[in-house]
Amino acid sequence: MPLAFDKPTSDTSEAVSEFAPEPTLSPVEQKIRICEEVARQYYETHTYVEDDVFDCDNMACDVWDMLKTKGINAKIAVGNVELDEYDMEDWNHAWVIAEVAPNDWIAIECTGGYVVYDNPRYYSGHFFNNPKNLRRFLQLWNEYYDRLDKYNEAVEYYNALVDEYNEAGFFRQLALEDDLERAKSEVYEKEKEYNNVLTELNTLLEYG
Repeated sequence: MPLAFDKPTSDTSEAVSEFAPEPTLSPVEQKIRICEEVARQYYETHTYVEDDVFDCDNMACDVWDMLKTKGINAKIAVGNVELDEYDMEDWNHAWVIAEVAPNDWIAIECTGGYVVYDNPRYYSGHFFNNPKNLRRFLQLWNEYYDRLDKYNEAVEYYNALVDEYNEAGFFRQLALEDDLERAKSEVYEKEKEYNNVLTELNTLLEYG
């Protein structure tokens, strides 16, 4: 089924404070302040709209770009921030994580304009290195189900022909032989298309 990304229904994080650069801040603190300011400014100048008009994955891609422009390494996360345990079919939200120190990341809720400090669900999703990979994943996800449906349809049609062939008389069997070969070839072709999409999908999931 297609993934549908939505805005979280609740939030346990505090709103971001006003950014005020201070020369006494450590490099980590400076990056955190930048993340807070990017989140706040983006939220103030953009509107979250459901139904794939301008939703959380688009917003996450924008915030990712803004952070990269400011020299902060970032990734786009997808998952479900309302559940502790879930499968890939339950992914319904996208956000950003930013690296403020080596292997030290903070999460940004782009639809709300704040940094998430106290919700571990924002740190256990699946992470993509850039918007291109996220977009390709979303495309492949839809293709995966499309190819799977077409493969199952081909198998079902072939099996129905086999049943008809086995129950038919000699002359009817002769007439069905070409149809059986074409149906078998279609099954192999649809299986190949399905496996190609599955391989690319798994590669994206493995390497982000």
